[in-house]
Amino acid sequence: MPRGRTPVDLTIEERAGLVRMRRALDLLLRRYPDLDVWQVMILFHVLTSPEYGVSAHDLREELGLTTSTMSRNVGILSNRHYRRAADGKPMAGYGLIYSTPDPNNAKYQLLTPASPAGEELAALLARVLKRDRDGATTRKGVADRLNDG
Repeated sequence: MPRGRTPVDLTIEERAGLVRMRRALDLLLRRYPDLDVWQVMILFHVLTSPEYGVSAHDLREELGLTTSTMSRNVGILSNRHYRRAADGKPMAGYGLIYSTPDPNNAKYQLLTPASPAGEELAALLARVLKRDRDGATTRKGVADRLNDG
């Protein structure tokens, strides 16, 4: 350890929580390596939202994103955005969330995890977090699940 630095003072439970979070992020980024931190934040907010979803407008304000940044990231996470592959050919978004007009205000979008890919990812992340919390897996077990998915 560098001189003058002290280890972070965390309880065992806090350290275990950080390990679970790291494993969940590792799983997510192995499946979707091009996701950036804002896309991950938006995705986690949508996956943990109530059944009816989350307002893109409210989430944009909560995260402090510009309208264009929010729109681009929602497009990448849904099916409607075409991003350019390394070879210059267009690619569809990931299809992890749905973006539909908000019934309370048609000029805003409602984001829901109701897509099959989004629901599958949420269930997989929840299983990884639960299994790790219960102490039922090891590092090898997490890696095996990643390779099985």
